[in-house]
Amino acid sequence: MTEQPKNQLISLLALSGGPNLAEAIEREKVERARQEAEDRRFESYCYKRLARIKRWGMTQEKETLAEHLSLAALLLIERKKTERHVERGVKAREEMIALLEAISAETKMQEAAMRGVAEKYVASALANRADRRRGAAAKLANDRDGKQAAKAAALELWKERHAGKHPTLRTVEQFAIEVMRRWPVLTSSKVICGWSTKWSKSVREGRPPAC
Repeated sequence: MTEQPKNQLISLLALSGGPNLAEAIEREKVERARQEAEDRRFESYCYKRLARIKRWGMTQEKETLAEHLSLAALLLIERKKTERHVERGVKAREEMIALLEAISAETKMQEAAMRGVAEKYVASALANRADRRRGAAAKLANDRDGKQAAKAAALELWKERHAGKHPTLRTVEQFAIEVMRRWPVLTSSKVICGWSTKWSKSVREGRPPAC
């Protein structure tokens, strides 16, 4: 009854892993087998002594004495067995505590190492994300500058069209198509038509068209 909880604990420790755990379990098995063999030899010795005492008592025709001696021998056997079990339990408890402390120390070391790796990974990921954002911002800024320059050039073309220098660009749609042909960075004819309408309105109101 006293061995089962310890065996279950050893099985759990074997599944969880730890420093020199297999060696510790193997040593425990060897020690347990040695102690059980020693207990069996001791019990055999005690029972043999008990039989000799009873035979001696019977030859002396002292049955009462033989019974008392038998009872005393049995009590001695049980007391010795109890003492051995208690001693073994204390020793096993000390070994398990030492093993658990070693596993705890190993686990803490592993957690510290994993935390360091995780921190480096997070720092690297944050740095990469910041680089990507800066690159995207720079690309967006360049794209905006390119579109802004193309819009300014489109305005100059619109002024020339408004002055009658481009008779083939009679409609707003034709103007938008020509703008996209000259400046591929501008891809929305709807937006270009909106610009043309806005610039025409500014001229009608007596204001110079602007980007």
